[in-house]
Amino acid sequence: MSEPVPSTGLSSRTLHTIVISAALAGLALVWLLARPALTPLGFPLDDAWIHLVYARSFAMDFSLAYNVGEPSTGCTSPLWAALLGVGQLLIRPDSDAAAIRLSLVLGAGLHVLCAVAVARIAARLGDAFAALVAGVTVALCPQLCAAALSGMEVPLTALLLLLGIQALLDARWIQAGVWLGLAPLARPEAALASTVAVLWTLFARTQMDRKQRVNQLMSLAIPALLGASWLLLRDFRLTGHALPATFYAKAQLALDGLPLRLMRSLTRNVASVPPLWAGLGWLALPGLWRADRRYALPLWAGLAFLVASAIATDPGDPNAFYFLRYQLPAIPLLTLSLVLGAPGLGQQIPTRFQRLPLVLFATVAVAGMAVKVHNVSWRLANDTRNVDDVQANAGRWLAENTPPDARVASVDSGAVRYLSGRWTLDLLGLNSPEMLWHRDNFARMHPVDVLVWMPNAMRLPPDAPLHDVWRQRTSPYTVLNAPEMATQAIASCSATSQQPIRLSGYFPTQFWCRRR
Repeated sequence: MSEPVPSTGLSSRTLHTIVISAALAGLALVWLLARPALTPLGFPLDDAWIHLVYARSFAMDFSLAYNVGEPSTGCTSPLWAALLGVGQLLIRPDSDAAAIRLSLVLGAGLHVLCAVAVARIAARLGDAFAALVAGVTVALCPQLCAAALSGMEVPLTALLLLLGIQALLDARWIQAGVWLGLAPLARPEAALASTVAVLWTLFARTQMDRKQRVNQLMSLAIPALLGASWLLLRDFRLTGHALPATFYAKAQLALDGLPLRLMRSLTRNVASVPPLWAGLGWLALPGLWRADRRYALPLWAGLAFLVASAIATDPGDPNAFYFLRYQLPAIPLLTLSLVLGAPGLGQQIPTRFQRLPLVLFATVAVAGMAVKVHNVSWRLANDTRNVDDVQANAGRWLAENTPPDARVASVDSGAVRYLSGRWTLDLLGLNSPEMLWHRDNFARMHPVDVLVWMPNAMRLPPDAPLHDVWRQRTSPYTVLNAPEMATQAIASCSATSQQPIRLSGYFPTQFWCRRR
């Protein structure tokens, strides 16, 4: 029999049913609003296709290889790739569309579990009304629903952090260490969030003596470090560098600009997401200081995640999912703390009005969802069409018009690699890490037959032995605020180059041609 949620007669089963129903409704609404443009199926980011490349490799031989037999450190979410790979092992998808559907179903399921986890934690610390508001707010959040349908690791990262925090609150130290240790394997920024959550918990438990703190820290640290150690050792063994290649290619470690980037993240990106829409959700924050200090645990973990995100990347355009996805795993954590803190604002008013702040919080969240859902769904659909028009169609063209042993050089290297099945040189070095540290030698040793590039964002030398064989433009282009990237082309090598061919412009790099 289902246990009642504290201070009400509402059973946990009923609470879970409501939250699950809300999550499915939120996913269905975003999907139905976006669906007319989602033909054929695809993803709003080329990065999701990269996850499928690594998932296919994991399903084949349990490795994380970009090109067959060549393990790479370009996968920023090895756990998500492994989960997709296990799914492919179990269902044996017979087409690209089936592999895409698997990714979307797994993402949707993880979103549902996130909403339930938020509700369970809120019920444990608060009451049924707070649990309903927290769970339903996360469940219906349009950006979180869109992220769940994007093929990206957002819901997996959020769920692991939530499970770790729930275990910390329940003093289940080994479980907490496992969940918080797995979280960085879903998204590297989660390492700082996990660390802050552990330290906050240990030092907030004032009744513990020093020996107890050390014992509990060890119980947490040992399982947590196992996953991180495996990843660091693997990356170091493959490249001589401890972090994924993507970190070195994209990370912005100018700490002097960190406060400004963090402020932009909070006031633009995070503030675009209900219930923090227009910054109104933050009005519940003062209530935390009048409440149980445990309520602040998800807040500090969420803020730590945002700090790590700001260290690694510039927040960029808040309307672009390309940038927003870096902050989204923190949203369930922030929502949870603010929902728990809102009732603290009502402690000084008559009893019958004490829930008014939480009602207002829920109202702001619903209003933000109503305002945002259509635009979020349209962007999901249009971004997906953009990626399909250029990157995915380039991959399909290569599969149909080049021999199986052709070699490809590309800047956007997800859909091109997955759909073409051809050996691919990632010119940015994200998935070909040798291009970051040994570019001259590696490029010379791996000449290519065709180049996939952006002619409006990059320039080739006039004497390059290449000729265009395919070109396509997508419009309107919304993946990034960079219309130059809306056109992609395929150029075929007409002769073997005697010198490296240097690409200049947005992505300066180089490669060598071979004539087949």
